[in-house]
Amino acid sequence: MAAQRLRSGPGSACQAQAQARRAHPPTHHTLTRPAPFAGARLLRGGPTSAPDPAPLSQPGRASRGSSVLARASSSSAADVASPQPPQPPAGTPFWRTHIARKPVLLQALYDCLAGIRAAGPLPEQVDLAMVYVSSAYEQDFPLLVEALRQQVPGLRNVFGCTGFGIIGVDGEGAHEVEAASALSLTLARIPQAEVVVRHVDTADLPDGDAPPDRWSSLLGVPAFPECPLSFVVLADPTFSEVQDLLDGLDFAFPTATKIGGLSSSTPSFTGSTTATFAWSASSPSLPSSSPAPASASASAASTEASTTADAVAVGAGSSSSGSSAGGGAGASGAGSSGASGGGMFTRGAAVLSLHGEVQMDLMIAQGCRPLTSTTWTVDRVAPGDPTRILALSAEGVAKGRPLPALEAFQVELQSVLGGMSESQLRRTVSNLTVGVAPEGLKPAAELEPQDFLIRALRGFDAEQALVVGDYMRAGQRLRFMVRDKQGAQEDLTSHGVSYKRKQLQAMLMGGGGGGAGGGGGAAAAPAQPFGMLVFTCNGRGSGLYGEGSYDARTLATYVPVPVAGFQCNGEIGRVGNTTHLHGFTCAVGVLRLTSEVAAAAAGGATAAASSSSAPASAPPPAVPAPPPQQPPSAPQQE
Repeated sequence: MAAQRLRSGPGSACQAQAQARRAHPPTHHTLTRPAPFAGARLLRGGPTSAPDPAPLSQPGRASRGSSVLARASSSSAADVASPQPPQPPAGTPFWRTHIARKPVLLQALYDCLAGIRAAGPLPEQVDLAMVYVSSAYEQDFPLLVEALRQQVPGLRNVFGCTGFGIIGVDGEGAHEVEAASALSLTLARIPQAEVVVRHVDTADLPDGDAPPDRWSSLLGVPAFPECPLSFVVLADPTFSEVQDLLDGLDFAFPTATKIGGLSSSTPSFTGSTTATFAWSASSPSLPSSSPAPASASASAASTEASTTADAVAVGAGSSSSGSSAGGGAGASGAGSSGASGGGMFTRGAAVLSLHGEVQMDLMIAQGCRPLTSTTWTVDRVAPGDPTRILALSAEGVAKGRPLPALEAFQVELQSVLGGMSESQLRRTVSNLTVGVAPEGLKPAAELEPQDFLIRALRGFDAEQALVVGDYMRAGQRLRFMVRDKQGAQEDLTSHGVSYKRKQLQAMLMGGGGGGAGGGGGAAAAPAQPFGMLVFTCNGRGSGLYGEGSYDARTLATYVPVPVAGFQCNGEIGRVGNTTHLHGFTCAVGVLRLTSEVAAAAAGGATAAASSSSAPASAPPPAVPAPPPQQPPSAPQQE
């Protein structure tokens, strides 16, 4: 457990907020589940009654929500009345994102919905509403899921969390709105994949010896999937078992991609609350906004009553263990500790699963550049304390013989001193980290910066041992890295260029019109991305770059698709074959259809276009009319 706890520490300024909150948790901010707000009746079309007059100086939350909902309803009707562009072809994913910066959560939500609807009508069923919200909306968090359910008919899942900075797009491009009111909303319909949302807490996690079937039941996905499987994990920073969750996902689903982050918030004098959102229409433990059948009305009423009773206050929910049948607290998304009702949680983790013909390509930019190109090999570590490296060796340095760790570092530093001023040297040394190379037989000359897992360099002790923020062993390879603005820019650009290069290679390989053997079988068409998730450290942003929205806008130049995400307290992403909790990192997931499905969709679209082109414009030739028949009594003419 000590090893897991050490590995889970990102070792950067990203965790400062979370540690401060854990040391001094706010006790005077308690979110309670509100009474049903009057605006919900407006959305359902039911009768409404005039609200009781409230003092003008202090409007209540319900009256404020009612007025905002009323205005949103009228604006929604205007949007429906206006002509809309046609929907995308059947079979293609529907993925739209919009960000709004209104002072009230419901106003921001309806602004996002209006922006999404302006691009065309919504599909009849929406598989996912992914939402990232500023902690400035803290008092209205419990209203969010219910408002989404009312405003988006056919909504199946809600997933998201709070963030210090919110990432989304509008008519001006990609944005990262830091420490200010903002809400980013993505609505998605993905016919090619199954979308599953679950919430898990400490009691729900299977133990270390549990088989993959237990994880499959907990998360609602196959234990041995035949199609691509991707996970997005959003965890509360106080969820100390997050590394256990990631280790379990790697064990049970080794080929699945994983990405995510720890929820964050804007510091304030009164404290702030982080929250995750996880709701599913398929969950039997959550109340549904649609009328229940008569035969199930009694059970639905009892379910809603029990849910309401369990969600009187934030953090007052009862702990429930996971169920191997998939119906426990973790599988259903309700009843876990920290639930406030309505799909909002202040503990644990929300997990989004995408299972089907959708692939998620990862870019894990850890914000570092190598100090030099030298790759060192660990020769000895301290007995009983593998975080202390005693000796290092490298090809071409001291004829390959082991050097004391401090002496090896001095050799490394001497090679870059020539072009540095004293201030540059101090800044470089203060930003040094260690990059650990992945396991494998890849030659050192072929290792790229993105291959290394970045870990903290804690300094040298009295015995001249190099102390790092992870357990090391003899034979591992490492490089000294610099984590600064230049490193972050170079690393992000390197990932973007690499992704674009792979896309071009796939395009060239798939666009030849025939396979290697000629014939009539064409190679699979390259799949174009349709969405992008960005989870970047709250230690980056304008504080690092000196300008806002740098990560989001840079990535959008390489992958021009809608982007959504937030600035995290810690970032989740896979390096090598293991999923880690990082710091100072920008974790990116690019969504696309698999090549086979993309090729089939392209072929179907081409056939549909050809069938509706020339023949439709030229009418068929007219059939000549038969000659008029003569009366029977008239003689036939020769």
